[in-house]
Amino acid sequence: LLVSINVLELVCVVVNTAASIFACHFDNVDLSACPVLLNWCDNTAACSWVSYRCKNSLIGRRLARLLVGLLMGTKLGVQAEWLSTIDNSLADEISRITKPINKNYFDYESFLSTHPSLSNCRIFQPSQVLLGMIWDVLLNGSSPDPLIVRTLEPQALGSFISSTSSRNTT
Repeated sequence: LLVSINVLELVCVVVNTAASIFACHFDNVDLSACPVLLNWCDNTAACSWVSYRCKNSLIGRRLARLLVGLLMGTKLGVQAEWLSTIDNSLADEISRITKPINKNYFDYESFLSTHPSLSNCRIFQPSQVLLGMIWDVLLNGSSPDPLIVRTLEPQALGSFISSTSSRNTT
């Protein structure tokens, strides 16, 4: 299965949006002012896919239906903006993490000690429901119904993983 980088970037926006919806619910954030999630993307094509370019691709339209369904269920909005490679160095470093040969897991504690700005970050684990919807789009060509997606409760989208349990994952 070959998936374009633009599709993967749009999947990241979907997961980030779900994580933000869950975080707002978890932290009891007042969404009555209709805040907007600023989702930085590391390529300009991903930004345009969030706004309009996804309409030129069948798989893009299907992922957009999933994103629209998530947004219909919340007062949270989403805006994608490009982040330059220079400003994106930490994300690039995170995406290239490898576990040491002599260990079964990556030592996040040592990574946090070299990147203290991440100490307040939480790890979001998408739920099987959300992952299943994404996989159905990518692998089976399904087209999610936004009216069904909008009924998902925030806690059905995923959860935060404690730093202790994340250290021992492979």
